[in-house]
Amino acid sequence: MSGEALKQEIRKGAEEKAALTLTEARSKAEQIMADAEVQAKRLLETRLEAAHRRLEQVERSEAAKARMECTRRVLVLQSRYVDQAFAEAESMLRGIPASDQAGYGNTLRRFIAEAVEALGSSTLVALVRAPDKKLVETVLRSLGGDSGASSPPPKVSISGEPLESMGGIVLLTPDERSYFVNTFESRLLRAREELRAKVTETLLGRE
Repeated sequence: MSGEALKQEIRKGAEEKAALTLTEARSKAEQIMADAEVQAKRLLETRLEAAHRRLEQVERSEAAKARMECTRRVLVLQSRYVDQAFAEAESMLRGIPASDQAGYGNTLRRFIAEAVEALGSSTLVALVRAPDKKLVETVLRSLGGDSGASSPPPKVSISGEPLESMGGIVLLTPDERSYFVNTFESRLLRAREELRAKVTETLLGRE
């Protein structure tokens, strides 16, 4: 083989090798680009999912804050209206003992019967308002088997210590270990707490 032919053969082999190398390089570059696109797509999807989760968390948090604020405002209004209603009720109750003796006597009778039944003692002491002493004595004399207590009815004496109250009575055992407060104030307080609890349960959706 002549020198010229050898040069051509070497040149041909180099060109073929270069072409093969270029083909392989292009194939690798295409694969790298394809892998990069897949990775970029995955990264984008991951970031979009994370952003969506954060957005949902923010929305839930804001919704929860809005619900809490709404509930707080309603509770404030509820408390205000309850206070107003019970203030009016207290004002009305203050006038009952003096303005409606018959009705007040029936109320005392019921209050005493409830306290007697709750205490279940044969001997009791009653704390009454000074203006109510004679009325309570009359009520006590009238109590019998229909008082709600066991027969014979308990012996109830009136304490010399006056009761500071709008109305009602306090009964206690002689040793003062057990007592039952049945005054206008105590009943208003119980009614207020029961009403407030019911309204709160309704607002907060509790069973």
